[in-house]
Amino acid sequence: MSLLSIVHAGLWTASVGMLIAACITDLRHRIIPNRLVLSLSAAAILLILLVRPATLWLSLAIAFASFCALWVLVMRDLLGGGDAKLIAAVTLLVAPDRIGALLAAIALAGGLLSLSYLAGYHLLRRLPPIPLQAAGARHRLRFLQDERGRIASREPVPYALAIAGGLFALVISEVA
Repeated sequence: MSLLSIVHAGLWTASVGMLIAACITDLRHRIIPNRLVLSLSAAAILLILLVRPATLWLSLAIAFASFCALWVLVMRDLLGGGDAKLIAAVTLLVAPDRIGALLAAIALAGGLLSLSYLAGYHLLRRLPPIPLQAAGARHRLRFLQDERGRIASREPVPYALAIAGGLFALVISEVA
């Protein structure tokens, strides 16, 4: 295995790890930290320089244009600011000719996530509260209880899950 392959695998692993961390913080706190978005962007830029350096400026321009277009949705309260930044960063992880497919996959995953939260809202209104009984499971049960409260109060969905799901679906479909 060459050094370039090792660096490539390391950058992808780091990118996936940062994306998973963004999902966890979005799920728990409904926020995507800027440091994760910036770190993911930096790793993606290094991947571009390693694999397809001729597309760097085009990839950056598309990421910027995506961010500007998504910011219109942020201003209308249809998307969170962290979500717009994360989507723009994730566009750097795919080749410019695959960004349309990526955005479509993210939108599809977001629709599925939103439908599941909508179904959860209607289901949870009818169920009794979750008891916090077992000491070993208390942390997980507390998370479920908190998430139930977020769903019941119709807080925004953790869209980082859809962003990651869209990226992973695209990458898996291209590898398979």
